Amino acid sequence: MFPQTSETFIANEIRQLERLGVEVRIFSCMHPVVPVSHECVRLIRGPVTYIHQPLHRHVRDLVRESVAVYRRDPRRFRRTARYVLAQMLTRRRPYLWCRFMQAVSLANSLSCGDVHHLHAHFSHGATQVAMLARMLTGTGFSFTAHARDIFTRGVDYDLLREELERAEFAITVSRYNKAFLIEKLGAVARDRVQMVYNGVDLEKFSPDTTIGREQDLVLGVGRLVEKKGFSYLLEALQILHERGRRLRCEIVGDGELRGRLQREIVRRGLGQVVELVGPRSQEELPLLYRRAAVVVMPAVLARDGNRDALPTVLLEAMACGAPIVASRLTGIPEIVEDGTSGLLVDPADPVSLAEAIDVLLEHPHLRRRFGEEGHAKVEREFDLTKNVRDLHRLFGRAREGVRA
Repeated sequence: MFPQTSETFIANEIRQLERLGVEVRIFSCMHPVVPVSHECVRLIRGPVTYIHQPLHRHVRDLVRESVAVYRRDPRRFRRTARYVLAQMLTRRRPYLWCRFMQAVSLANSLSCGDVHHLHAHFSHGATQVAMLARMLTGTGFSFTAHARDIFTRGVDYDLLREELERAEFAITVSRYNKAFLIEKLGAVARDRVQMVYNGVDLEKFSPDTTIGREQDLVLGVGRLVEKKGFSYLLEALQILHERGRRLRCEIVGDGELRGRLQREIVRRGLGQVVELVGPRSQEELPLLYRRAAVVVMPAVLARDGNRDALPTVLLEAMACGAPIVASRLTGIPEIVEDGTSGLLVDPADPVSLAEAIDVLLEHPHLRRRFGEEGHAKVEREFDLTKNVRDLHRLFGRAREGVRA
């Protein structure tokens, strides 16, 4: 789905590719559910084409497109259709028929010949459509594996292995992710998965010494879902509040757990301490990061296996010079160096989380040092301009390889 409020890393990547002179066309398998107000989305020049969904509302269009794609290359079409039918019958993957029809629609859109490479984000639905479009047209493809698409229970690792084998390359966003994929998939992941960190726009996210930090403000940013661990943050804040620690907390974001968290705030007696402020645009976030005394990312392993791989929130906050308290989970230690740019605690440990927050609230000099070190780390390793340039080079090499 494009655009999505929570996936600014994709919009920023597209925008930076356009700055490098790449002409981008966007194909989305779904229409957006809610309006997205981020400036990075508005600045994208590339057109967005929405592939037919749900399919039953577009039967005539799909028939017409299927005939057109078949006529352009009957052999490829028959071979791809046989592959999909075999997958459905012998591997119990009935959903591939929907992906196939979407791939036919995409292949028809590619007939003008101006698209030379397909890149999909998330290694399930969109990547399956890109792989089948490659089988129908010969257009090279690659994909980025993020988090829920590789960690959650129910991931089809056999199909993921096949996607890797058919792709020109794949990307994942942390060393932790790559090690996980190698453990699951073996040599094909070792050979074909490249690690490219998500980057942050350092023109937008930067320190501002004219804005004073509010000495008691704890900030949490993220979707209100299980893997973000905000329930543990509330428990930690209750511990501090009952000790008499003066603080207040703003939690930015929205999601399925909003009602439950609001009830928990009341139950824990934090009504005057914690505020769920709702979602904010990317343009509003820098000011929040610059005001906060501490930014907390209490990420946990969700019951379905989902987890954050490389939280963009941490990159943005550190770029703005904010000190961090975060969970020692997945790729987070690749961002936050414990004792250097922040403090790391074990996931789902509210007592340790409370202690770490307390230490930073108590010691402003430590907050300043962590903020400076964190900003320098983001400049070195997570600059959007540098990291998208690496992606651009991979696209170039893939295109030359397909031509050969």
